[in-house]
Amino acid sequence: MKYDFLIVGGGIGGLICGCLLSKEGYKVCILEKHYSIGGGLHVFRKHNMIFETGIHYVSGFSQNQVLSKIFNYLQVLDNLKMKELDAEAFDILHIGEDNHKYKLGSGEENFINGLSIDFPEEHDNLKRYISSIKDLSKKFYLFNLEPRETDIFSMDDELTQPVGKYIDQFFKNEKLKRVVAWNNSLYAGIYDKTPAFVHILISRFYLDGATRFVDGSQQLADNMVKVIKAAGGDVFTSSEVVHLDVLDKEVKKIKIADGRTFEAQNYISAIHPAVTLDMIDTSQVQKSYRNRITSLKNTTSVFTLFVTFKEKSFPYFNYNYYYSPSYDSIWKASEYTAESWPQGMMLLTPPTSGENKYAEKMIINCIMNFDDVKLWENTKTGKRGDDYLSFKRKCTDKIISILKDIFPGIEDTIEYLSTSTPLTIRDYTGSKDGSLYGIEKDCNNMLSSHIVPRTKINNLYLTGQNINLHGIIGVALSAILTAGEFVGVNYLINKINEEYQKN
Repeated sequence: MKYDFLIVGGGIGGLICGCLLSKEGYKVCILEKHYSIGGGLHVFRKHNMIFETGIHYVSGFSQNQVLSKIFNYLQVLDNLKMKELDAEAFDILHIGEDNHKYKLGSGEENFINGLSIDFPEEHDNLKRYISSIKDLSKKFYLFNLEPRETDIFSMDDELTQPVGKYIDQFFKNEKLKRVVAWNNSLYAGIYDKTPAFVHILISRFYLDGATRFVDGSQQLADNMVKVIKAAGGDVFTSSEVVHLDVLDKEVKKIKIADGRTFEAQNYISAIHPAVTLDMIDTSQVQKSYRNRITSLKNTTSVFTLFVTFKEKSFPYFNYNYYYSPSYDSIWKASEYTAESWPQGMMLLTPPTSGENKYAEKMIINCIMNFDDVKLWENTKTGKRGDDYLSFKRKCTDKIISILKDIFPGIEDTIEYLSTSTPLTIRDYTGSKDGSLYGIEKDCNNMLSSHIVPRTKINNLYLTGQNINLHGIIGVALSAILTAGEFVGVNYLINKINEEYQKN
């Protein structure tokens, strides 16, 4: 069967892009290498408990927010089970060096008042900072679903300056300068390298509130599959694409691992651009283009500890808990030695359909560089050897040691433990080097990391977190850009807004 579009990768970006095109009457096929669809939305079962792979909490689902508009248009919001995090403190930041906890609230008033408790002299500066976040985020038309004829990014100096410089300009207190950067693990922020607009958009996204999926995020992925199939499309799992057959600057067909081939008029890759190019014969891609894409640095990865608790033994937290051993380590979570790892962690207790007075499980993420597991990069899951298992045990012991200091007695509440490393992320999501947020953005050379949907191959396009911004908001907007190559970006934005206004 020949399709209008073949999409490589059934993660969030591929699914949203597939839904957008399906609603325009195109016949879409998605090929996903994993046994389950969803990418970061995918969940897995361990010790009779559901754990999320990547999307642990989101924003934008409240009234008038960007994701609520997009997913309303896609008709995938029905029956989604979600729980809002505490407005007064959806995040708690715990600094080890002085054992102090800071409350980060959602909404302008909660955010400012929460930090003003600890920094009363900075109250007006906090107002200036939030005002700047709100004002500058308006410059990104796609982020606000506003039709325009300009590029997505307004490349003025205020937006492309280093994120550290942007934050520091508002405050006098050195501690507050670091506290306000507490969320940089959500975008792998680097003080003197990450452009300010990344921090601005991520902060603006969560300023309106934070929400978790109840019983896992897979439900959203499953709803999008229904939309694609209802329009006559197909979604195939356990279908790893291994080769793109390119001739005369056009993809002719796709080959998957079991030998089957698929054909379409157009092809969209929702996986990492460098991984995509690896599937194409070197003679069919301009050398300079391949070198540029493959040489780009990727953001850091993460070591994750999945915990199952004994019944009614540990409280449920309706907020995310960030721990940093020092104020300086907020910016330096990826700078560590074997002895000093981890330089911080983010932990959460996912909600279930129960009353949630007690937590059933916990997910703990610690930034980890791919180099730490490079020794086993050519091995497969479940067959990495005893040295790898020993490495994971040592990492687990270090995390538990820190948790025992933060939550005395937690070791007695744990029933089961399991782990994942950057290799796990690489193998299950197709992210190069297990990168959490794709290609690293560099304010010192903005054009080098700016990837557009069109490639040097006429009918091959890209989507996903490397095209625009990372995370669920980034891939949703990237999907609009990619689908907009065929039907018009402004056309899609207008349709999304019009549909939302009807409701």
